[in-house]
Amino acid sequence: MFTTKHLKEAGFVITYVAVFWLLLPLTLWRIAMYLDARWGWARTPSAVGWPLLGAGLVLMAWATLLLWRQGKGLPVSALPPQQLVQTGPYAIVRHPIYLGFNLTLLSAAFITGSRAALLIVVPTFLPCWIV
Repeated sequence: MFTTKHLKEAGFVITYVAVFWLLLPLTLWRIAMYLDARWGWARTPSAVGWPLLGAGLVLMAWATLLLWRQGKGLPVSALPPQQLVQTGPYAIVRHPIYLGFNLTLLSAAFITGSRAALLIVVPTFLPCWIV
């Protein structure tokens, strides 16, 4: 049976997914498209982005699943992991979800052929995760 706590947790998860997996990437993509148009940069799409997109999404999903199962939480401040996860991608990279997100940003730059995404959005966004 679902309790108020379960409903709150589900609300946090839905909000997290909506903001960080949908709204943020779409906003960054729109910014890149705007800059390309403003500066008259032609877009030259490349299929190189598709494998990067797959790798980024798999890495993000895998790391999130490990946080849920082993860490007993999620990368959401309202549901922080209770245990440090050190297996899977966490054995190699401290923040594999951020790395996966940056791979998806890079893949979008290649898939859409956006110079602004490749030269401005991706390099500008990377330090935000590091900080």
